[in-house]
Amino acid sequence: MEGQTTMYRRTLAAISAVGLVAAALVVSLATPASSGTFPGANAKIAFAAKADQQSNRNIYTVNPDGSELTRLSTSTVREQYPSWSADGSKIAFSVDNLGNPGSIGVMNADGSGRTIIYTDPADYIDEVSFSPDGSKIAFSTSGGPTVIGVVNADGTGRITIASGHSAPQWSPDGTKIGAIGSTGIVLMNADGSGATTIPSTTNAKSVCFSADGTRVTFSADVSGVSQIFAANIDGSGQVQISADPTVNAFGPCFSPDGTKIAYTQNGAVITANADGSGGYATLVAASSQSFNVSWAATPLAPSPTPDPSGPSAPKFTG
Repeated sequence: MEGQTTMYRRTLAAISAVGLVAAALVVSLATPASSGTFPGANAKIAFAAKADQQSNRNIYTVNPDGSELTRLSTSTVREQYPSWSADGSKIAFSVDNLGNPGSIGVMNADGSGRTIIYTDPADYIDEVSFSPDGSKIAFSTSGGPTVIGVVNADGTGRITIASGHSAPQWSPDGTKIGAIGSTGIVLMNADGSGATTIPSTTNAKSVCFSADGTRVTFSADVSGVSQIFAANIDGSGQVQISADPTVNAFGPCFSPDGTKIAYTQNGAVITANADGSGGYATLVAASSQSFNVSWAATPLAPSPTPDPSGPSAPKFTG
């Protein structure tokens, strides 16, 4: 989890804000984390924002071209860290009840069916992440010992799989969970065992897998300024994505097709080419900080199964 979130809880700073394009949306100054990406066609981007100049935060979606900015929730508490299900039908999110305890909520992609599935008995809940099969949600806690927990999608069966790590993200194949530890990006088995650190990610604050599981994107400090990077899963081939060394950029997430990375920078939701070649586009503009991007996938239809007998022989009539 990136450090300003806990600080924000303890001391609410006054943030001046301007209207968001096409909506009366003001985005709060907070430090984001991203959510993992699943395979499919590029669909909507979800993010959290401060609405109507109030202290609460809500979940919004926007198309990859910046159109159809939509507010999904109108809660009076802080709803944040959205995470799409693999099929793009649901969004999991954490709920900060402005004090312990924290909760996990789930809603449909259009904001309907909002349900609180789990409330932690003691701590805040920060980042959440749907498992690829939609049966489980990983999450991290703060306010007490920082741990990574896993709960069934109906809120039952809560277990703790790791301590001292934050910002969990499920790998697209469901076998691994990526997280942030004191030494950088940590990869562990889905049960918390076998933890290893990805080299050259010492200052990482958030992590997101590409949909094919071969790359990660993350934010990390460079001379005290958070920047966006992408690298192979073994830490090689690292490239910088964000362009301005003077402006903080946070919480990157791959597009489902792997060609783009979304992140937040100086209050805007930005997309850029995933190979570091630029291609910057501003989807949501604001003078304060949007955060917690998650990119939905529209699952691709399976390819037809070839007939093992081969094509039928032509029939002739005489």
